Amino acid sequence: MHLPRAALALATTAWVAPLAGLRRHAVPTADLLGGRQVRRPDGLTLRRNWLEMLEDAVGVPTPQRAEPAIPASRPIDAAMVHNELTAYVLEEKGISMSGEDFEVKAPTGEVLLKIGGGNRVPIPGMPVWDKLTVSTVDGQAVAYLDRQAFAMTATYDFNRADGSKFGRISKSMFAFTQTFELWEEVDSSGPLLKAEGSFSDKRYSMKCRAGTVVASVARLPGFSGNNVDSYQVVVGPNVDASLVLAMAVVIDEVHDEENPATGGEGLPDMLEDAQGLPMPQAASPPIPAGRPPLDAVLMHAGATAYELEEKAFSMSGEDFEVKSPAGELMLKIGGGNRIPIAGMPVWDKLTVSSASGEFIATLDREMISMTPTYDVYRADGSKFGKISKAMFGFTEAFEFFLEGDGGGPVLRAEGSFSERKYSFKSREGAIVATVGRGYYQTDNENRYHCIVGANVDASLVLAMAVAIDEVHDEEDAAKGSEKKEEGGWPFR
Repeated sequence: MHLPRAALALATTAWVAPLAGLRRHAVPTADLLGGRQVRRPDGLTLRRNWLEMLEDAVGVPTPQRAEPAIPASRPIDAAMVHNELTAYVLEEKGISMSGEDFEVKAPTGEVLLKIGGGNRVPIPGMPVWDKLTVSTVDGQAVAYLDRQAFAMTATYDFNRADGSKFGRISKSMFAFTQTFELWEEVDSSGPLLKAEGSFSDKRYSMKCRAGTVVASVARLPGFSGNNVDSYQVVVGPNVDASLVLAMAVVIDEVHDEENPATGGEGLPDMLEDAQGLPMPQAASPPIPAGRPPLDAVLMHAGATAYELEEKAFSMSGEDFEVKSPAGELMLKIGGGNRIPIAGMPVWDKLTVSSASGEFIATLDREMISMTPTYDVYRADGSKFGKISKAMFGFTEAFEFFLEGDGGGPVLRAEGSFSERKYSFKSREGAIVATVGRGYYQTDNENRYHCIVGANVDASLVLAMAVAIDEVHDEEDAAKGSEKKEEGGWPFR
């Protein structure tokens, strides 16, 4: 059972709110909604807390307190042991010189740990030997995971920073369903942690020795493709989160090795298409702030990648599909109802809907305006804001103004619009999204790679990108007709 988009929008507004003063700590989930209940206008409770929303969204149970503590001995990283439920984002880097590198972040975007792969040694006929290093942000080693070159199943030795062996992580050899286990050294009473669930969907939970679920891992939609993944990890009280996160990276490594990426365009290629553009940062405050986003499903706690594809054949105007890098359809943005009026801008209506056809928003082109302008309306008909081409400026720009907010544009697109390569800045001046045109292009049929930073409603960025494409196609067509009217040589 999944939350309706409207309910999810209300719930998500709270958990993406930035929390200041965090240092080497993730956000306790109790703080993400401030202990408040989320209620509909009719008074019905939607969700008591963010974890219930997460449970509906990913199908994994809420982690419980570990009794006894995990580990009962000295933890690997004491700073990652909390007395309450804690949320993390485990983000795989698209481009890495040393293998598969991950960053562990708080939902606010603060980096807490780094887990880096490297020193891969291929041995003919044997598993790839690998070494993973868990370290703090300033580079201090926390632990090492050494892949055993000779083992019956995929196995990593888990060593502390001082070189002493803590235990091992291995894929279970004898089981009806696939599992991964963490065993503590010199303890034969059973695995300390056991991961079970759908590893193909990268959605699973971790149980302690008593059988209680003490952590959950779920791949975030959107930022997933060709074995480049981003995960939401929730860890129960009394559990060393560094163990859970290291185990999640091992599972990702083993699964990617057993299931090579096929199809789609790799994230490194996507980023190459957007070369020269900086990587987006987390928005603080969120965009939008103080009100529900247009589409809470596309608002994440980590950077997210999308492909924006213009359909070659459309009966209603210029239609786009928003896909994940793996090809999963996320949104549809359809153009239609074009009415050309002599001497006036083309009036246009764009509709934003989910993959299942659920209505999300509309963008209505204003017929009488100094510059191209689209009014943005929610599904209920209330005005959300407007997108307009900036009238005054040394360089071309497009801006989004939030309805009822007099503080200036909350998003401003700047860059090379003729090359379809530009970035979005927040009101604070931080780059929170980038757009780069992909390899498949015709005159009026474009494909874009969009990278959206944390705490930003991606549906707003994507809708704005479509509006920019529409305006530029219209202006390019007008320039083309002017050249034709000038006549041929020698009268040019």
